[in-house]
Amino acid sequence: MLHKSFAYALIASMVITVTASASPFDPLELMREYTTITLGDATINDPETPGTVFVGGTLTAPNTFVINGNGGGGAVFDAALVVGGDTLGRITMQNGNVLHQGVFPTPPDFNNNGGGSVTQGFVDVAGVAQTLNDFSEKLAGLADNGVTAPAQSSQNGFFTVSGGSAPAVLNITDMFLMGLGNPGFQFVGAPVATIINVSGTSITIPSGFNFNKPNGSENILFNFFEATTVSIDSPFGASILAPKAFVSAGTGAGRIQGNLVSAGLSQSVEIDGPRFDPPPFEIPHPIPVPGAAVLMASGLMSMAGVRRYRFRVRASG
Repeated sequence: MLHKSFAYALIASMVITVTASASPFDPLELMREYTTITLGDATINDPETPGTVFVGGTLTAPNTFVINGNGGGGAVFDAALVVGGDTLGRITMQNGNVLHQGVFPTPPDFNNNGGGSVTQGFVDVAGVAQTLNDFSEKLAGLADNGVTAPAQSSQNGFFTVSGGSAPAVLNITDMFLMGLGNPGFQFVGAPVATIINVSGTSITIPSGFNFNKPNGSENILFNFFEATTVSIDSPFGASILAPKAFVSAGTGAGRIQGNLVSAGLSQSVEIDGPRFDPPPFEIPHPIPVPGAAVLMASGLMSMAGVRRYRFRVRASG
């Protein structure tokens, strides 16, 4: 009987079920499908987006906003333009379908040159927001792996990715990033998914930054995981994940060549990809601290039960 109790205690201390809510969407699929993803309101002052657009809140286009809708939007919402709120202004669709939840303009304020469908229906904005915030937080928890940074405050320095296991990861501060000028990327060997986690709540990409699109840019993602405001005043040649931040992409930015994920957006430059689309990779899943605590408590309680059993056996003997 004692052996059975000990076995039960051992099993109880080793087996634990941790319940966690899974993200409703695949974050990589969302980023493959949509060039810009704004979880809240977006004001678009630039006349054209060559790719696809997701806006969770109100889309305001003071000038005619031309959406080419190239190469995406089909797998997730079957639409190149998705708007969770109202759409205000003038919209021209050159290609692809439209899905909107709120008010949407009619001709002459809407030109459907591509002949795609226009559907009013539910947009799961909360699900998209949860997915991308979860993704950003998971990436932020990764340790450095296989990326060497340029020298601090350097001009024309390179982020060097040495390959190996994906994802390659580098953790830096906002001050380090903002001190660089004309940075580049180089991959040693085949490009792999490369995550640059940038800490800091208020990030400005200054006019002298000039990060032009490198070879393999579709593998590079800058994760501004803490930022609540981001101002981009220089060309930026990779994707940006900033799901908590209001992002201002001013005319000084030239253009952004990658995805842009934000909580809110004021866009006055072209954002045209390529989108973040690296070879498949997995994010390590360490045991959460609460789960470890429950595991330890379970083991201690089980061992205490064995000790009480032993005491009763001795007392009865």
